[in-house]
Amino acid sequence: FFDYQSGWQPQASEAPGWSRWGGDAVARSSDCPYLGLGNAEDGAACRAACDAHRACNVVNYYHGGGSSGGCVLRRCVDPARPALTGEAYGWELWSRAPRGSLCSPYHGIMQALRRRTQSTPF
Repeated sequence: FFDYQSGWQPQASEAPGWSRWGGDAVARSSDCPYLGLGNAEDGAACRAACDAHRACNVVNYYHGGGSSGGCVLRRCVDPARPALTGEAYGWELWSRAPRGSLCSPYHGIMQALRRRTQSTPF
């Protein structure tokens, strides 16, 4: 298990409302409980399965193709900063937290620090 939270950012996405966190990593820790399996036909079908599940906000999608594909639906406490597990070759992680999401607790911390440094001369 390796926690990429400290600085690894989602990539730009063409899927509205979704952020792609890159390949070869999945969310599978206790902050992202398992909800079930979705349609593994392709990444869009996997995300649509999550959209149809009221509690889902993250998918781990395996793009192995054919019957070897996989779509795992999860509910992360903070989809803007899921704890990621690396070395999950062939998998990619998508979250329903838009890029630059303000729902992360880290956003509030960083905003407070930014205000402090701007108002306090060194």
